[in-house]
Amino acid sequence: MAARFLRSVLLPAAGGIFLIGLLAGVSGAASRYRALERAVGDEGFTTAEISQITRAYGAALKAGQDRGDTVELVEICIEGGFGSRQLVRVLMIYAQLELAELPDEEFVSKVQEGVAKGIPAMKVIAAAERRALMLKSADNILNSLVL
Repeated sequence: MAARFLRSVLLPAAGGIFLIGLLAGVSGAASRYRALERAVGDEGFTTAEISQITRAYGAALKAGQDRGDTVELVEICIEGGFGSRQLVRVLMIYAQLELAELPDEEFVSKVQEGVAKGIPAMKVIAAAERRALMLKSADNILNSLVL
């Protein structure tokens, strides 16, 4: 009797709960990437390039970056004519700043400034990387002073 109850009531209920959780996870992930899809949609990136950008975007989100801020950074890079490799590089630095618990506002503003001035993407990235390295150096100095 108990085995029949288990098979007829509890197993289908558990399966339903699992399916609802699975669908919620899929729809949550889909909505997380919808804004990115809109940003890179018609920019002429290949499927492989979009895949790389999506992975870098996901890494930034997993590191703790805000979804809206990350999409805004992607849009700035696209406005500046960045290629897929350049965009991936910017997103990876952005994720690293978050993982290192360093402020990313100066990095983003450096990218914005370069794009606004029409500076080539490689020079913008070089300047933004220098800014990120300065932040890391300052953090190292501060940590050594604290110790």
